[in-house]
Amino acid sequence: MQPFSFSAASLLSSADGNDFTINDFYNKVADSRHVTTLDSNIVIVDIAACDREGIAEIIETVSLCSPRTVGLDVVFAEPKEHDSRLIEAIKNCPNLVLAVSV
Repeated sequence: MQPFSFSAASLLSSADGNDFTINDFYNKVADSRHVTTLDSNIVIVDIAACDREGIAEIIETVSLCSPRTVGLDVVFAEPKEHDSRLIEAIKNCPNLVLAVSV
């Protein structure tokens, strides 16, 4: 089941001036709905204060836990000079789902 084909938040720019856009659909749109239960099988990791190196480290750490799926709700608009660790972390996490911009 795929309830959303894209994140509407990807149309918004990053408010804090990062070189990537956080496309957190639930924080920007769906938080206003009434939630009666939480799913303990879903863990959300806040990466708002991280740079690309920090995001790579988080992906590496989360991958060690062998999750079924990892969703990275971030669009990296342009490559940066020192992206090699981030690229390797993404390559080495085969169940990673990346955001796209429309």
